[in-house]
Amino acid sequence: MSSIQNREADVVVVGGGSAGLAAAIRATQNGAKVILLEKEPKFGGASNHAEGLFGIMTEEARKMSVWYTVDEVFKHSLEHSHGLIDGPLVRRAIEEAAVTIDWIKKSTPVTFWLARMSPTEPFVWHIPNYKGEERGAALIKAYVDKANELGITLLTNTSGKRIIVERGKVTGLEGIDSEGNPFVIKTKAVIIASGGFNNSHELIAKWTRFDPGRTGAATSYLHKVGEGILMGMELGADTRGFGLMTFQSVPGDGGEMQEMSPVMAAAGGPGLWVNTFGERFVDETVSFDFPMAANAIYSQRFSFVWSIWDEDWCTYLKEKGLDLGIGTNIPVGTKFDVMQDVLKSIEEGSPHVFMEDSISELADDIGVDPDTLQETIDRYNGFVEKRYDEDFFKDRRFMRPVKKGKLIAARLGVGHFISIGGLRVTPETEVIDAMGEPVAEGVYACGADVGGLWGDTYEVRRAGAMMSWASTSGRIAGANAAALAMREK
Repeated sequence: MSSIQNREADVVVVGGGSAGLAAAIRATQNGAKVILLEKEPKFGGASNHAEGLFGIMTEEARKMSVWYTVDEVFKHSLEHSHGLIDGPLVRRAIEEAAVTIDWIKKSTPVTFWLARMSPTEPFVWHIPNYKGEERGAALIKAYVDKANELGITLLTNTSGKRIIVERGKVTGLEGIDSEGNPFVIKTKAVIIASGGFNNSHELIAKWTRFDPGRTGAATSYLHKVGEGILMGMELGADTRGFGLMTFQSVPGDGGEMQEMSPVMAAAGGPGLWVNTFGERFVDETVSFDFPMAANAIYSQRFSFVWSIWDEDWCTYLKEKGLDLGIGTNIPVGTKFDVMQDVLKSIEEGSPHVFMEDSISELADDIGVDPDTLQETIDRYNGFVEKRYDEDFFKDRRFMRPVKKGKLIAARLGVGHFISIGGLRVTPETEVIDAMGEPVAEGVYACGADVGGLWGDTYEVRRAGAMMSWASTSGRIAGANAAALAMREK
């Protein structure tokens, strides 16, 4: 028998990422006894690899004279999604973002600094700092420390499996402990915060427009396979907005997609991209908006393309550094010895990176017609010389010729950080059915298990929106679940 058997709690949280931890902390602050279950051996999940939280009208924004309003951000979100979002839910997420940042600062010693990812987005990205660490992992550490301080029961290697409902109310949760033993916790409320489904090829194929064979998870070591969403669906919950938060990436040796490497930094920016026919297909500054870049790449034959540059670009990156950073982990200006990384990849026999002396030899390596590739590069170099892109109107400041020294090609495919879409909820995070009615009293969902926040493409202009939503929805769910449990006592 499981040692967890016969335990009781006012609130049970399923998932120990930033959403689940925020929910557990807020519920405890509001007087509830909380048990949190995390199926991985450590807390944080994908949030450990996130960087910051979206926020407007914060003190950090005020000090940098950033004055975006809820109306402005919401209008852009509605347009970006082509109206496919849950309007009241997204507006609540935008309105509450600053409240969440303030709550984090009051609950923990976390501080924030403001950043942005590219030249095309506003300063809305709040990067956490805690005890000398920064970004998502810092916030997770602060949350875990706070949860331990509050005496919350935190269980790792432990999974939630089924919500028990009797006469329309939550009465318990079934789960599996670290030794594989089943258990039941008696509770009045369950908060689903399992982190989505982006490690399940089956659910990606079933629920999204993506072929799992043409996109790979950056966090392939996690096991986010949709249990929380499926638990809600078992109770009759409605769903919406399934998709993936995709990005452009060079494939790794194991089939996963790299988040960072010198070759990735060189290839993923606004250089020259050609498809498998050897032709340009997009203004490459689409790379500033990584989900849009992924859309452009995924739409091409076989869902990959080639980024091509010359030896002069390697010298530029070594001496001047990146024009487009990779988030705040590798900021603009970071200097790389890309040539060294290219040579290493070639020496190891990578099928994704090639270097040659001529266009015809490079064309042979990457399997495109040499005459077509020659014509494409010549035409592009002509646009660079004229300082005007007649084909895609690319910003001339990001156009560099491809003609000096060795020529290099790296395969760009589509990776994904996390899934988007899931259970329909009210703005109070109650899980609802197709008629808009709660599936049962005491069932809440937050973070990446919730649908309706994005259309078919994640919105980078609202940078950090997923991580912000995780903490915001967790905070709201925790407060509401605690209020329900206290009312039932």
